[in-house]
Order: sequence, then C-alpha cells, then structure tokens
Amino acid sequence: PEPLPDKPANPFQFTLPGSTVVTPGPTTPGPVEPAPLVLADDDQILAYGVSRLRITGHVLRGGVSHLLINATTYKQSDLIPVRGAGETVYYIRVVRITDGEVTFGYNASTLTVPLPN
Repeated sequence: PEPLPDKPANPFQFTLPGSTVVTPGPTTPGPVEPAPLVLADDDQILAYGVSRLRITGHVLRGGVSHLLINATTYKQSDLIPVRGAGETVYYIRVVRITDGEVTFGYNASTLTVPLPN
C-alpha cells in the first residue's frame, strides 16, 4: 500500500480543481494586547478623570448649586473619586459651578466643561 501523505486533505473544505488552499502559518500575528494606560502629568489625569464623569443633573439645595455626577450629588469644593488603571484612584475636585459650565481641578490643573442642557 501507498504511505499516507504528510498532510492529508481536509474533507470539510471545498476547493476547485487547480486552486490552492491558503492555511495560516506560524507568521500569522496573534491578538494585539492593549498598551497599559500611563498618565504622565496632572493635565492628562484631569482629562482622563473628567472623561469618566457622567453629569446628569443640576440642582439647587439650600441656595447652593449641586451637580448629579455618576448618580451622586456634588457641590463646589467636593472631591469625586475616579478609578484609574489597576487599583489607582484619582480625586477630581469640583472647583466652580455656574449656570452653564463647571470647572474641575486636579492639583494645579483646571478644566472647564459646559453643562448639558
């Protein structure tokens, strides 16, 4: 009897006569792992932290403006915890709340964003 081929044909793959079957080889790249998030300075940390905040309301309590952020109310000078990469937690400060915008701060950096209508 004839010996079996080194690589037998796949009975579940249809090929036309004269065509070749392309199979992935060892040079096929694997999945790309995401690079770890590295926040180098206060401006980047503040921008990252503010991007994680969801402002859903603006209310007056006892004459003091409060914002509903991530399902919790915060007033001027309150700290908002924001989870970073791993176990890191950053605390973003509410610096100022006006009728149309809010200013957040982290150390010496500040960022002003408009309030949703």
